[in-house]
Amino acid sequence: VQSIMMRLAIEGKTRQLNATQIKNLIQEELEPTENKTLFIKCYTEFANSRKSVRTREIYLATLHRLERYDKNLANLQLEDVTKKWLDGLENHFRDLGQSASTISIDLRNIRAVINDAIDNELITSYVFRKKKIKTPVTRKRSLSLERLRELWNYPVEPWQERYLDF
Repeated sequence: VQSIMMRLAIEGKTRQLNATQIKNLIQEELEPTENKTLFIKCYTEFANSRKSVRTREIYLATLHRLERYDKNLANLQLEDVTKKWLDGLENHFRDLGQSASTISIDLRNIRAVINDAIDNELITSYVFRKKKIKTPVTRKRSLSLERLRELWNYPVEPWQERYLDF
């Protein structure tokens, strides 16, 4: 264990890892497993199991943003997704100028994967018990009845009537 720790430290792999992540790296080297609880593996399987192509694309877009946030995502275990990690992710996205809606969608996608992992008994702790997802209120973009009437009664030339109907 000491030699593995020393090698990981020399390679600089322990700088941005927490104790659980370091422990998991050491355990994996001592006793290689299938890594059933790797976050990226569970996330990808969950995303690919979605029936709608567009839903899969949205999940994979979130995964792409997660990979840019956490350079060690390939080694992240499901148990390593903590409130602190999620708060850091949310702050990172906000600093990049991500919209509140996009951040909310990304967090809901992660929550769906965590829920699926709990259902499949891969983990027992529920991180979203402590983490609430803020859902932004969407600004109303529809026209008022008065404005619709104004457009409907707008004087147009005969050839423009069909465009007015549109």
